[in-house]
Amino acid sequence: MTTNLSLGLAERINTGKFANKIAVMMRLSDLVKGQKGVIKKIEEGPFAVQLMEMGFITGKPVQVTHIAPFGDPIAVQVAGYVLSIRKTDAAHIWVEL
Repeated sequence: MTTNLSLGLAERINTGKFANKIAVMMRLSDLVKGQKGVIKKIEEGPFAVQLMEMGFITGKPVQVTHIAPFGDPIAVQVAGYVLSIRKTDAAHIWVEL
């Protein structure tokens, strides 16, 4: 069962030890300062390979550390360092909270 929430896409997992767990999936660009997540998907596109080369790898934890005064770019901690990324590029990265 999949339901749209104001915070992102929620998926109910109904098997094994994860029964009744709700996994909230959001775009990295929608996270607020201090929010953490785990990278679950990088959408295909011309920038996908470059994102992976910068350390955005599926399964890696990520945290938004700073947001510019006008909201763009954002700084995220990933793979042991802080990286500044445009919101349009961060929108291609899906994270699970």
